Amino acid sequence: MNDLFDRMGIDQPPIPKHLYRANDPITSIEAAESFEPTKVQKMVLDAIKELQPCIYIDVLDYCENKYGRMSSSTISSRFNELEKKGLIEFTGEKLPGRSGRQQRVMIATNV
Repeated sequence: MNDLFDRMGIDQPPIPKHLYRANDPITSIEAAESFEPTKVQKMVLDAIKELQPCIYIDVLDYCENKYGRMSSSTISSRFNELEKKGLIEFTGEKLPGRSGRQQRVMIATNV
């Protein structure tokens, strides 16, 4: 893997066993234990398939309209995971989001 840790010559940090800290409130622990990354990936992939070509804000709006309020980081972190699995690709194009800043255009692959 060619990442920051490799370039710095240090070991990868350990993979956490849980998605919560020991002193988190019970609501956070329950939320972390109920989190299914593959379920969220499917929701995001379905949105991309429906909207393509699309940008991040399109996917966020679609998911919020269809599934209810979602954090932006829940959506945005799925793009990298889906790209690594070969399920989406970025076209190289960019379009302005709400703020006017450029966002990468993505499409679902035919995998």
